[in-house]
This record gives sequence, C-alpha cells and structure tokens, in this order.
Amino acid sequence: MVYSDIWREDLSDKDNCFVLALAHFVYETPPIGVHTWDEDKVENWAENHAWQPFEHWSGKDIVEQVRILARDFQAVADSRKVQNG
Repeated sequence: MVYSDIWREDLSDKDNCFVLALAHFVYETPPIGVHTWDEDKVENWAENHAWQPFEHWSGKDIVEQVRILARDFQAVADSRKVQNG
C-alpha cells in the first residue's frame, strides 16, 4: 500500500484520514467509498480483510481503533494547516 493509492483529492480530510487509518489494519487497499458504508458493513469488511496481527479481532474492535487513528491523523493535518497559515 502506498499513501498515494489511498488519498483522494475528491474526499474531505476527515474521510481520507478514515480510509488511510483503515488501510493500516487490513491486508488490501480499502474499497473506494468505504467511508460511506454503514457501520456494520465496514466492520464486516474490516474483519474479513484484517491484517495478520488483527485477524482475531472483531470488526467492531478494528473499526474502533481505526477511528482513533483517523482522529490522530486529522489532528496532525489540522495542526499543519495552522502552522502553514
């Protein structure tokens, strides 16, 4: 997975951060539009595509950690915007 394969100019920073965070927990690039799916569908996909260290986690637990990481990514992006004016 390469960052440029994930980040899309047509998505908000929040949605991009979610997709990028999800990519850290799964073994394949998240599908386009995953950020629009309902929670159950995202959790099911994450559980079925979990990267080996997370293969015994529930989809709910994976997505919970994804949301935490996505918030961290967003905080970094927001702080860089402030620094860059």
